[in-house]
Amino acid sequence: MPVPWGFCGLWILWILALVIRSIRSWGRDRARRPTSFIGGILLIVAGLACLLARVFPVDLGKLPIVLAASMALAPLAALLAIAAAMHLTGHRQLEAALREGRDSGLAGPYRWVRCPMYASLLGMALATALAYSSLLMTVIGMPLVLVGIEIGVYAEDRQLADRVQEVFIEYSSHVRAYIRFLHKHFLL
Repeated sequence: MPVPWGFCGLWILWILALVIRSIRSWGRDRARRPTSFIGGILLIVAGLACLLARVFPVDLGKLPIVLAASMALAPLAALLAIAAAMHLTGHRQLEAALREGRDSGLAGPYRWVRCPMYASLLGMALATALAYSSLLMTVIGMPLVLVGIEIGVYAEDRQLADRVQEVFIEYSSHVRAYIRFLHKHFLL
């Protein structure tokens, strides 16, 4: 079945983008993550495990339009992750760009969403749910992923707001958290 192998490749690409981002930010002073951030990551992992679990031995198959949508969404999400990894190596550089008022620091995916890695994770999870998961496991897994993403985005936004409050308020007023047209966090 080509869909799972295609998703394996795209998930490997997404993980590679995360590793590149971590390597590029290695050695820089990093703020301590709140414990809620770790809880968010654990919820994301649990949600992804649900999406990848095969509960029913007989698969009724997916509609071709659903498979096509998932195969269009997954590469876009992987490309967004790579663009985010190559553009900024984390909130320290975003913070510096915000402090200096540089537009170059806010180019790439950071000009559209504040957390492009979370946006790409949501895209990959949704594409995986559409192509691979049963309805039951999608209903269980996607809320776990969404709550985990919300916790992570809130923790990262809070860190940035604590460091560069005035500039971050202006930035967050016109750049959404991770869903470009729908989602806006309120922090302060």
